[in-house]
Amino acid sequence: MSQSTPPRGVLLVGSLPVPSNEDAFKLCLALPGHLASIPDGEIGDRYNWIGWQQSIVEEIPAEDLALQLDLCFEVTSLEYARGRLRDEFFKPYFSPIYDGLLSRIQRMVAHIPANVPLGIHPCYGDLNHAHFIEPDDMGMVVDFVNGIAKTTSHTIDWIHLAVPKSRDDPGYFAPLARLHVGTRAKLFLGLVHFDEEEGTRRRIHTAQTVVKDFGVATEYGFERTPAEQLSSLLQISRDVTVGVDDS
Repeated sequence: MSQSTPPRGVLLVGSLPVPSNEDAFKLCLALPGHLASIPDGEIGDRYNWIGWQQSIVEEIPAEDLALQLDLCFEVTSLEYARGRLRDEFFKPYFSPIYDGLLSRIQRMVAHIPANVPLGIHPCYGDLNHAHFIEPDDMGMVVDFVNGIAKTTSHTIDWIHLAVPKSRDDPGYFAPLARLHVGTRAKLFLGLVHFDEEEGTRRRIHTAQTVVKDFGVATEYGFERTPAEQLSSLLQISRDVTVGVDDS
């Protein structure tokens, strides 16, 4: 048997669902000298993560609250099922994948009060401002959102769909013609990109050949936006839109 250098260190991924800080540290002591860092713990009330969120929902008046489902795991699972992601890392632990995703979303949404606005964002990831895989078009996410709208009891108030910077072609937007999420839902297309007003207008024009009524957004919000890009994104967003109360 050949000799080789053992792997170096252990990574504990994500949060540790334990009751207290003390329990989290004791768990880490099981790997003395092997951890490069100590992960956070979902401790105390957050140990029951869904129950903890439910208490927050109950404490905040509905008129002051809105929730968005950021469906990144779900998108990777669907792309794995389609054969576009082949790494077993993306393989869900359940089957059938599509039906399993819808049933889990249905159970989660059932706990959201009916008068709390709900948004849906199928997410392709934003690691270092890059997707884990580029969408071939909007077909998969449109069909998935249609499935969510059909199977969940809660009304969907908005849909946020990403538009890569390079996609201003009609084929990318064509599946929007079959988007059916109810008359209340507003569509927002994440087609605003940094320092690119001309490209943003081009993507808007192409989208308008398929669907007329929509708002705009950045591809994945502002959470990871570098400070030096913020002014450009805000300015473009203002320049390419009209106010919500304007006719």
